[in-house]
Amino acid sequence: MVHFMGKAEYFEGKGLKGKFKKWWFTSVGVFPVDRSGGNKSLGALEHAREIIEDGHLFGIHIEGTRSPDGRMYKGHTGVARLALETGCPIVPTAIIGSRELQKPGTVIPAKGKTQVIYGKPIEVEKKTDDEITHDDLRSLTDRISAEIQKMSGQEYVNEYAQKVKEELKAQKAAEEEASAE
Repeated sequence: MVHFMGKAEYFEGKGLKGKFKKWWFTSVGVFPVDRSGGNKSLGALEHAREIIEDGHLFGIHIEGTRSPDGRMYKGHTGVARLALETGCPIVPTAIIGSRELQKPGTVIPAKGKTQVIYGKPIEVEKKTDDEITHDDLRSLTDRISAEIQKMSGQEYVNEYAQKVKEELKAQKAAEEEASAE
């Protein structure tokens, strides 16, 4: 089984539906990550490191959230940190067609096909925390992103997807407020 992080909201639902979601995600190897910013995701990264060190597989979506428009956005450095701390190789993976299967905001997926392309493993040398620099993290993250972008053919945007989502949400709210006046 490949373990993944999932946004904490998947595990916090109320009632029967909330309990079912928590059970489902847990049963398929997903564990919660707090994506609200700062150091809040460090607990999930530590859990991921334990998974890797125990010899299990761990997958991480480098953008940290779904793309708002199908383009590929700047990667977060968590995957690079995990690889450098553990010496675990990284297998860049492109997922093509998933957006068409389940568009943002939909609950039930559509019928169709998704293609998964695995790239060549990127070997990394294990380093101590003191040896890992921000440049190491950014450089490795950008290399992984470039490999995924080549395989997927997506247009690359050098901004974080979450920032763009927040800007789009604010723009939509402003437009709705203006049209209500």
